[in-house]
Amino acid sequence: MAAITGSLVYKPQLGLVGSTEVVRAKFTFAAALATTDTYDITGLFPYPVQIKGVKLFGDVMDTNATKTLAVSVGNSDDADGFLEDIVLGQTVQTSISGTGALIGTIIDNKDIAMVVSANPATAATSGTFILEFVVQRVNYDNT
Repeated sequence: MAAITGSLVYKPQLGLVGSTEVVRAKFTFAAALATTDTYDITGLFPYPVQIKGVKLFGDVMDTNATKTLAVSVGNSDDADGFLEDIVLGQTVQTSISGTGALIGTIIDNKDIAMVVSANPATAATSGTFILEFVVQRVNYDNT
């Protein structure tokens, strides 16, 4: 199992309450992905936000004709709360919108993790994922 820490690609400044912002995290790997590999990002949301949407972009990670690579994205409240066992089956760059249970909820200072939930049939040996969150800033009392 690999545990890899992601880096912030774009983190907005503390905006006004009610403002909508985009936050991006980048995960780079240099070996084939395998089940239970975990990619963590900390400090993505240092203040309360409502999650409006999540997208996952990335290189082709499974080069087999029948794709089997699946990932989940969530936090400590719900391990697949943003993306749930999404099979990355595109033949070009992946772009998948999240529909998990945490979409529309308010979170504060939670670490985000992407976990490989199923091995790729034919794994790429290097690549990059970008997680993009559209968030709305809320008060510290979650209003």
